[in-house]
Amino acid sequence: MQKLWTFLGWFALGLIPWLCAGCGPSSTSRSHDAVAPKTQTLRDTGLQIPRYRALVIGISEYGTPSRASEWDKLETARGDAASIGDILSQQYGFEVERLLDRDATREAVVAALDRLMDARADDACLVYFAGHGYYDQKMGEGYWIPSDARRTNGAGPAREDWVWNSTINRIIDAAPARHILVIADTCYGGSLFRGEVMTPPTGGLRWYRRAMTVPSRFLISSGDLEPVLDSGVGHSVFAKEILNYLQYTDQQIFSASELGMVLRTRVSQLTGQMVRMGPMAVSAHAGGEFVFARNSFPWQRLFEAGGGQDRESPVGPTTRSASGPRPADVEDLVENALVLENQGASNAAQLVLRTLLTRYNAHPLARAVAAELEPRGRATAYDDVLRLIDRLQGRGSTNTVAGNSARPRIIACLGPTTASSDDAVASRALLYRASLREELSKISGCLVVDRDVLEPLLQEMDVGSSEVADRRVATSVGRLLPASLLLLGDVIAVGGSDEVYIRVVDTETSRILVSTIERFNRQDDVAARCAKLALQITSKLKSVKPLEAKVVQCKDGMLEAGIGRFHKVEPGDVFRVLDGRPDDASAAVQQSKDIGTATVIDVGEESSNFRVQWSGHSSRSVTGDLWLCEMPDTPTSR
Repeated sequence: MQKLWTFLGWFALGLIPWLCAGCGPSSTSRSHDAVAPKTQTLRDTGLQIPRYRALVIGISEYGTPSRASEWDKLETARGDAASIGDILSQQYGFEVERLLDRDATREAVVAALDRLMDARADDACLVYFAGHGYYDQKMGEGYWIPSDARRTNGAGPAREDWVWNSTINRIIDAAPARHILVIADTCYGGSLFRGEVMTPPTGGLRWYRRAMTVPSRFLISSGDLEPVLDSGVGHSVFAKEILNYLQYTDQQIFSASELGMVLRTRVSQLTGQMVRMGPMAVSAHAGGEFVFARNSFPWQRLFEAGGGQDRESPVGPTTRSASGPRPADVEDLVENALVLENQGASNAAQLVLRTLLTRYNAHPLARAVAAELEPRGRATAYDDVLRLIDRLQGRGSTNTVAGNSARPRIIACLGPTTASSDDAVASRALLYRASLREELSKISGCLVVDRDVLEPLLQEMDVGSSEVADRRVATSVGRLLPASLLLLGDVIAVGGSDEVYIRVVDTETSRILVSTIERFNRQDDVAARCAKLALQITSKLKSVKPLEAKVVQCKDGMLEAGIGRFHKVEPGDVFRVLDGRPDDASAAVQQSKDIGTATVIDVGEESSNFRVQWSGHSSRSVTGDLWLCEMPDTPTSR
């Protein structure tokens, strides 16, 4: 069976595990060669010998103990990876980590990939991958297939079991290591190159020295947009030629492009496959190269070449000011962080998030995604909801206006979501939800509860049906939900845009209070669009479900009523003054009467003072049956 794999997947996997060597293995079944670190500072240069690490992945056997494989067995993949790991360790001083056969599950691969974020700036990391893969020409997306992956899920491909090239690209781009080289004996690897033409190195040791100081992301693939052979005498032809070069070359130091050129000539002669090599399509590549050196290589010679200290210090991808650009657009970083989090690469997501907050802390999307992904923020939000529940249960015991206080308007943001298995669509749905929640939280009169906070509480409510459950949780959440509005919705990708369907449902009546469809184009300012959408939603809600409170004191042109900071009102907010309890908007006969307006002057926690403007010549000095009702056109943006 031909080996199908996507280069992205490979390097994804590879990159991480070896980088994490210092973190300890994540699985006892993983093989790791511990080698004394090579990293040291060369005298009088200020430069460091790279710390070489390798992750070798080879999968010949697919399936799980409980499920037969839908993928054909491969003949040489495991042996290819094991042998290349041995020679890298024994002759080149690499710290080698191995994921072979059924140890290379999706969980193990993603966990290893995520640990790439623990690499040091001077690391040089190599990934070798051999195993099945898949390429979707219509989507232009490649996938690496873990050992425990299903091939199909119902009538369609089981993409949720695979590792997406686009996800791995994002991790590679964010990784701190200066050099990352992926060697992939895989089909369709050519689709991952920038298309730059590589030329042989010139300038002797000075060239290698310069190549090592500049960051690189480099790929060597056994084929272009074509299947490749899983056959040979003990090894695939591609793997055998790698082993021959690494073992028998008379060069003590050489570059990835030199290795690639030899492979291109030999493999083409033997199989007709077109070996491809060159930079990967990520912004972290700044023009450097991965350089191999045998254990016996005299490093001091290299760093003395040209004399003195380099004018340019070696710069890793974490200090991009000198090493090459990272995505300048905040929305690129936002999408990267969300995709990585969705795929389970939390460490990588957090690194991107830190970059996002450092560069764009004032941007509303940066704040929204930080609230979505930052673990401490989630913990705080969870505690805030529990306190809100307790407060709603205890209302009336310490509040001076007691039962006259308005009921807060709580919006639980459960959407929009998407049923799409496309990571990009899923990340955009999360982006729309996070941004919309952020904008709603800025608007007066709305207490916002997030999906990720509410769902665990709802799950605990389900457990409440058992004898061992905490019944307080079920009671508490049940108290919260009737006071809530559920914001639901769906995201459907249509060509180059997304249609976002929004519904706001009253949990007491199940009525849909707001229903709208918004089309987001890829070039839209998401934060600005969501800010406008949030104002539309709250304006409608203030019309059909306004904040209402009974006036408890009326004297000298001033009113007091149970609406305060707890309800997120601010000085300057304007309310209608009604003679009689506010009518239901759907009532056939209206009983209350507008007799003026009241403007918030002094805001308390659960009550405020208002300056009243009576209609006509009306004047009141006693409470009577006065009520305040929120006005839909009240200024709402903070």
